[in-house]
Amino acid sequence: MTTPNNCQTENRRRGRPRKPGKSHRVTIRLREGEHDTILSRLQALPAGKWSSYIRRVLDGAPVEALDEALRQESDALSADLNGMWDDDWDDDEP
Repeated sequence: MTTPNNCQTENRRRGRPRKPGKSHRVTIRLREGEHDTILSRLQALPAGKWSSYIRRVLDGAPVEALDEALRQESDALSADLNGMWDDDWDDDEP
């Protein structure tokens, strides 16, 4: 008699389930010196956010609104992080 192996993951996928519908990958080429404005906007984004930023712009969101939202998010994060350590800095003062 064999015991069942409950550790098999053959039929289970890890991670988030796939979204329905066919996915399309689009590749664009941006050259330094030619597309510096676009590149500087993208490089200011947090890691892994290029695709969603580009999708929102192509969907009609104004670039200025996205930049403002990103700046506010960054300012809020900075304020939260500063608040976490404010007490620590006050302890060092004489």
